Amino acid sequence: MANKYLLGVDFGTTGTRSIIYDLQGNELGNAYKENIITYPEPGSYEYDGHSCAQVCYETTALALKRSGIDPHDIAAVSFSAIRGCFGMYDENDEFVHPLILWPDNRSLCKVPWMEERLAALGITHDGLYDLTLFPFSPGWPSARILYFKNRWPEKWERVKKIGSLQTVVQKIYGGDSNLDDAEDVGWFQQHDAVTCKPLPQMQEAWGIPSELFAKFVPTGTVIGKVSRECAEQTGLIEGTPLVCGSGDQECMIVGTGCTESGTVSTSIGTCGCIIVRSDELHPDPSRKLNICGSPGGAWQMEGTTSAAGQGYRWFRDALCQPEIGIAKQRGMDVYDMLNELAEEVPAGCNGLMFLPYLVGAETPKFNRFATGAFLGCNIEHRKGAFVRAVMEGACYELKAMLEVFRQSGLTLAKHRFSSGGSRSALWNQILADVYNEPITNVATSEATGLGAAMIAAVGVGLYSNYEEAAREMVRVTKTWEPNPENVKIYEEGYALMQDAYETLTQNNIFRRIYEFNNR
Repeated sequence: MANKYLLGVDFGTTGTRSIIYDLQGNELGNAYKENIITYPEPGSYEYDGHSCAQVCYETTALALKRSGIDPHDIAAVSFSAIRGCFGMYDENDEFVHPLILWPDNRSLCKVPWMEERLAALGITHDGLYDLTLFPFSPGWPSARILYFKNRWPEKWERVKKIGSLQTVVQKIYGGDSNLDDAEDVGWFQQHDAVTCKPLPQMQEAWGIPSELFAKFVPTGTVIGKVSRECAEQTGLIEGTPLVCGSGDQECMIVGTGCTESGTVSTSIGTCGCIIVRSDELHPDPSRKLNICGSPGGAWQMEGTTSAAGQGYRWFRDALCQPEIGIAKQRGMDVYDMLNELAEEVPAGCNGLMFLPYLVGAETPKFNRFATGAFLGCNIEHRKGAFVRAVMEGACYELKAMLEVFRQSGLTLAKHRFSSGGSRSALWNQILADVYNEPITNVATSEATGLGAAMIAAVGVGLYSNYEEAAREMVRVTKTWEPNPENVKIYEEGYALMQDAYETLTQNNIFRRIYEFNNR
């Protein structure tokens, strides 16, 4: 086989990564660069759409160089892209505004109007879920589109197309930006999640014309070829097939080998996600967990927490400057140093607890007013306890979603853990103890990139389906068993965290803090 390598491009929240794999899933070249995020006003979270092309080109060129392979031997390219975000294009296919990313909170002001419009048409929150398989939330793209429409009407007049970030990244490489990923249609809450056809009642409710959206095609569809400009910038060969990828978590499911119904995938990256794959469409009876398509025709029930690894990164940047300096002098990763501090602290952090709502609470709470907080501080706590509390808080929030899974009637078979958090032995053990379930790792910590590469392989026929690709390209490594003593501690800590959240919510503390901050 002349063409035997694959390029997976992972277009993430805080950075973009390009990775080259062989057909056995071995990583041959890897390059990462941080995205330049801007915060033009309180609650905003934007990324210049033009600059992201350069980030993609640079990472791909460097990954190709590091791999040492002949670019003629790359069979196909595909993409993983963060979800809940969108690009808006004018008649010349240029961006009308910077990309508005999923942590952006400015759409909160549109919630009352959106609910009034739904009520006027007799659509309840439950009815909205039944139509779109997504619960009502200001965290989804529709709310941000409406905020943009109201805030910048002159720019809105120029909008001729709206697409997910899949359209953005594939356009950079030469693909068709008029084609979008069907597995993630639900995020817009404007289409039937099964047929991908526009919902007239939703267009009437919120006034977002259906013709603005790019055409939805299944993951794995060939959507173009590497352009001359991309080839010149990256070293790829002009004409190399481009395959429509999927959202980061769909790629995660593929890249961790979660091809069996009932397999649970947990990832701790910028945010935390927990997903269960299902061969049958199984809506959540509580209507709290969103349903997305999964590559290959299956479904996945999902929950997302807004700050997991992002919370750890915030703690590092805000409070660990001495450790950053020392780690740099020693030539080590500062996270390894912080993990060592946390390992010295017992489970439960001697009563210290972190509420991980740095950019609001997502599934299953859907409270964008929620804020982060340390509770239970006393004079004996040192930095290691705060580090461990951040890690435990993220896992508690993931457990809240796991509990909804358990109550939904789905059969949960086994657990896979991936992404940045899975590199930490401590985080693996905490997650196993909080879940009270064995947690299994896969060989790659960059499962989104591997998943994109596997989608590329299936898209051009190198493998017949994702099950075959997983057998060849995904390798299971270590399993972490729960510690019974820690399980008991975490059961009590989890209950305390949920009670603390409810108390702060019911007494309107979160909302008052939000309003105080935005005066």
